[in-house]
Parts: sequence; structure tokens; C-alpha cells
Amino acid sequence: MPTVNQDAWPIIVRRDGALYEGARPFRFLGLAASNLHQNEGQLMPDFSNRFPDDFEIRDVLGALHQIPGAEPRFPASHLTGAFAFRGQADILPSMVQSNSPVIDPAVRIGHVHLKVADLQRSLDFYCGVLGFELTQRFGPQAAFISAGGYHHHIGLNTWESLGGKPPAPGTTGLYHVAILYPTRATLADALRRLRRAKVPLDGAADHGVSEALYLHDPDGNGVELYRDRPREEWPRAADGGVAMGTQPLDLDALLAETE
Repeated sequence: MPTVNQDAWPIIVRRDGALYEGARPFRFLGLAASNLHQNEGQLMPDFSNRFPDDFEIRDVLGALHQIPGAEPRFPASHLTGAFAFRGQADILPSMVQSNSPVIDPAVRIGHVHLKVADLQRSLDFYCGVLGFELTQRFGPQAAFISAGGYHHHIGLNTWESLGGKPPAPGTTGLYHVAILYPTRATLADALRRLRRAKVPLDGAADHGVSEALYLHDPDGNGVELYRDRPREEWPRAADGGVAMGTQPLDLDALLAETE
């Protein structure tokens, strides 16, 4: 392992139940990569692009052990690879530990529930344009919609968002909802529906493992419509892992697809 500079950053210490970097409260929202240092002159004002080193990670872990209720979620012996820091008392590994059991392969994301400004406008888009079925409506404030008779794949509500605006740039939240189509022909049908309704695309891509259309719904939520290629066709890296990419998707060829 390459040598790291133990004095590259001030030691992280605990004072009065909080973490400090020297005299400054410790704040970090970026990625911590082993042995990666950042030039002080290149730092953003909020330090969001700062990268601590292995020694600093150990400092943080040691300080957290002294704060009630702020125990790290992994032992110091697992300090390998990269780690994601979420605030001064929440450190999460970004890599699965070898002794951690994987989730059951049958687990699926069952539905997404969206806050919308106008329920009927959203129903007009998801049901009227994309073709989802309304399975249940809760007056003028909420509705469940699905494909194939499922109780709901998408929930829509205005409980806290009636007449609201899309999130401002720079805020956290949903990046996009990805709707999986069973075949290339059904994805082509989705594209035809969008064109008939004059809904513009933000982009379209061939990711090797999938083909995808990107757009926004009436509330500004990102929407991906895609179909997966069979697993045996997925591109693979030398180590056997999935090697996704991004290439242009030929929309004319997709539109020519039929059942």
C-alpha cells in the first residue's frame, strides 16, 4: 500500500459531543478514497470536494466511538476501499463487506410514490399517455396506478405538494423513476405514445445491458422508460462484472420494432 502523509490534515477530535477538524466543526459530504489528497487551494467553500486519507478516516472512527449514539456502522478492521461520509456522525461503507450476507435475489422495488402538484395532470400523463391503469383513487388528493392488475406500481399524491413547484437545482431527492418494459416492441410503443402526445425526450441511450428513453413528467420528476437485454447479452468486463456504457440509441430503428 502506498505511503500516506499522516500530517496531511488536522486530527479529528471530539469536543462536547461533536467532531472538530482543528478549530473548525468537521463537515464532509464527499467520498473518502484511500491515499487521495486534495490541494487546499482547490477546495470548495463548503469542503464538499475534500478527500480525507486513511489516517483521517481512523481519526473519525475513533472520535465517533466516544460520542453516545454515534457508533460507526462498521468495525475499524474493515477500513479498505472507499467510504461514503454523510455528515459528522454517519459513516457508511460504499463497498459490501465480505462477511455481510447479500439481500435475497427475489427482492424487488415494488412501487414509487410521487408528490405531485396536480393529481389529474399526473393521471393524464401516466394513464393517458403511458397507459397505466388507475387501480384506486383517494378523492382529489391521491391515486394508485399499475400495469397488469398489480395493486400499485406508482402512487401519486398532493398531500404536501398541491400547487407546488419542482425541487430547485442543487437539492437532493429523486433522480428518476425507471419503468421497465418487457420487450423492445413495448418500449417502441411507449415512444410512439410520447410522440403522439408531443412529450419531448431529454435523451435516449443504449447502455449495453438496456435501451432507455429519458424524459420528465409534468412535475419535473425524471422518468426513464427502458427494456433490458437478456442477461447472456450483457457486456462484461475482464473480471466478469457488468460493463455498462452509454451509446446513442437509434430511435428510428426502435420505432420500426413491432410485436
